[in-house]
Amino acid sequence: MPFSVGSLVAGRVVRLLVRTQPPVRLLPVSCLLSLAALLVFVFAHGALWEVFVTMAVAGLGVGVNFAVTPGLVVGSVPAHETGSAMSFNQVVKYIGYSAGSALSAVILQAATAPGHDLPPENGYRTAGLVGCAVWAATAVVAYALVRSGSRGPSAQVRIGRPALAADGVSEPDGAGLVADTGTSR
Repeated sequence: MPFSVGSLVAGRVVRLLVRTQPPVRLLPVSCLLSLAALLVFVFAHGALWEVFVTMAVAGLGVGVNFAVTPGLVVGSVPAHETGSAMSFNQVVKYIGYSAGSALSAVILQAATAPGHDLPPENGYRTAGLVGCAVWAATAVVAYALVRSGSRGPSAQVRIGRPALAADGVSEPDGAGLVADTGTSR
């Protein structure tokens, strides 16, 4: 429940933030929120409220990411490639989910002593710290992409509103949603 609430709140907050910030700048923020959630998990998980806070912050991080990524993908590819780009984005997400789950399972299994059903506390800490390293690296890459893209001409920022076609007419059903990627097409 806290994760879902955090994700819902993130979607609403992103709509407000994109009025003053290009969506591409929110991508590193989403990584840092997810990193913060894992840090809370690693160092504070002795009480149920701490787990709730962890899940709420994780929901914020994932929610921000899910709110800005589709617009960034659509704004970075030609209109006729939108479907393929969005499909590829989904495939990459699922590969990441699978790889992260498998890596976590390997770390926890390696920490579990023979004859025991569950790993000790340090197994969970190790898995969390590895996750923190992955989120930190992802935040650095996202920030580097923001910095490198900020030199080119920027596209219009429209999150949740149809883009205008070349003739000035809105495309139906939001087909031409674009976001400021800071790069030219």
